[in-house]
Amino acid sequence: GLGYSGTLQYSQLGVECKAWHTAKPFLYQQIWANQHPDVIDVIPLEFNNYCRNPDDDMNGPWCFTDIKTMRMEYCNVPLCGE
Repeated sequence: GLGYSGTLQYSQLGVECKAWHTAKPFLYQQIWANQHPDVIDVIPLEFNNYCRNPDDDMNGPWCFTDIKTMRMEYCNVPLCGE
C-alpha cells in the first residue's frame, strides 16, 4: 500500500473518508500536519477523499474521518491479484 493510487474512499470500518484538502477540524489532523509539514503541503487536490499513504505508513493507506473518536482510519486496500 505504499504507492496506492486507487479510488477506495471508505475506511476499513466503512466510514467515508474526509477530503484531504478540507480544513483540519480535529487535533489529530493538526498534530499530523505539524509532524509532516513537507507532506501535508504537497497533498494534491486530486487525492479527493481517496485512501492514500502520504507518510509511507507500513500499515498501509489510510484517511481522515469526521468521527471524533476515529480521526484517522486505515483502509482495506486489496493486495495485487486479489
